Amino acid sequence: TPTFTTNIANATLTYCTDATLTANSVWTTDAPSITNAGSQTIHVKAAFENYKNDTCEYTLTVTPRPVTVRSADGQFTYNGQAHVSHSASVTSETDFLEAVTYRFTGSQTEVGESSNYFTIAWDSIHTEAIEANYDVTYVYGTLEVTALGGITVTIVGNSNVDGPFVYEGTTYTVSGYVIDAITLGEEPTTLYTADDFTFNGSASVTQANAGEYGMGLTSNMFANINPNFNSVTFVVTDGKLYIDPYPVTVN
Repeated sequence: TPTFTTNIANATLTYCTDATLTANSVWTTDAPSITNAGSQTIHVKAAFENYKNDTCEYTLTVTPRPVTVRSADGQFTYNGQAHVSHSASVTSETDFLEAVTYRFTGSQTEVGESSNYFTIAWDSIHTEAIEANYDVTYVYGTLEVTALGGITVTIVGNSNVDGPFVYEGTTYTVSGYVIDAITLGEEPTTLYTADDFTFNGSASVTQANAGEYGMGLTSNMFANINPNFNSVTFVVTDGKLYIDPYPVTVN
């Protein structure tokens, strides 16, 4: 509150907040005050009987209060879903949280990290939450997603064991493989698919003579290419080509 001195001890002080004084300006003995951040110019008039009135002016200024708000960190394991952490804390104004709502826009789905972005949704119902009253510093937490382990892919090479070829002097071929199962731990999962790994090898066998022949299919031919997963295990059963001897009847 400003202090004023006059050369007349009992002079009456009155105040006016009009930007420009006119003959119609209203003066009051109540000293004006301001609550919210900003400035207000106030005119002061000193009056005493038989003395000429005198006026001066002063400015009340309220500066925004600095506030630091930090969103929470979050650590997650990849599961194909967007991960969020809707929590924030104020480091410089203990009761500030009661007056505002936070809107979070940060999320992280893939393996990696990003900032937990958020803003304050200012609510004018709470006078202490008028935006202009605060100089807010946002500190963004980190959302981190790490790779999921424990995936097992079971590969079975194709086979004609249920219907062997019969030797006729020509070549026969069995090729290809099937994904028999993909599990996470002991449970089936659709999170990991055939698009998440590559095959580098040959899944084919060609022979003409009677016998049993393998493709040579091995787990080393399969490799995970999705960084959202680690420790992917490939369990491979080799494909087979079966050729039965030509039946000969001796009379």
